Amino acid sequence: VLSAARAADLGEAMDHLLGLRARSQAAALRGGAVPDDRVRPDELSGLEREQLKQCFKVVADFQDMLRRRYSLHLMT
Repeated sequence: VLSAARAADLGEAMDHLLGLRARSQAAALRGGAVPDDRVRPDELSGLEREQLKQCFKVVADFQDMLRRRYSLHLMT
């Protein structure tokens, strides 16, 4: 079962990642480029890079929990 805290962390991480992607796409459009789904860390502020790392950590921890709970490591 997914705890309320973990669900909230995953939701916040998703919101943040989607926001970064949307800002990147908007910047591409303003610059006349074709938008894509890439977020370029070198174009982020230091704080935004740290937040991105935290989002990746939340996702990695969740993936690790899934691997352990469902023995997914046995399938690789």
